[in-house]
Amino acid sequence: MASFRFAAAAVRQFSTSAARNGEIVQAPIQVFGIEGRYAHALYSAAVKQKKLDAVDKDMQTVQKLIKSDTKFAEFLHSPLLKRSAKTESLSALLKKQGFTDISVNFFETLGENGRLAETTGIVEAFLKITSAEKGEVMCKVTTAQVWY
Repeated sequence: MASFRFAAAAVRQFSTSAARNGEIVQAPIQVFGIEGRYAHALYSAAVKQKKLDAVDKDMQTVQKLIKSDTKFAEFLHSPLLKRSAKTESLSALLKKQGFTDISVNFFETLGENGRLAETTGIVEAFLKITSAEKGEVMCKVTTAQVWY
């Protein structure tokens, strides 16, 4: 029983030691769910390597590509292709397009974890975080229109 308490205390120390050393990067807003976890991980990696603007640009490009190219969106969502084949193809495409190493590694991780189908949500969550970082506020304007 005593050894369990010692082990539990040691585990708690490991989990909080990273926070004390300043290794965890806090995002300006919290985004939850699987999309939020991946978005926060990407944000943290980009900030640590001081490439947030470049990664933000990459994610905006991916978002535009998903919206404009239905074949690309179908490729990401297709369960018929093997994970390894999808990951290799996507990695080659992103490298050819000049994406940062952080973005390429991130999409390789998504592919290996079988999360490419959630790319749209992850990218949107990341862009919410970077918008908050820039101080942008999302709002919706509703106006009245007079009909005669």
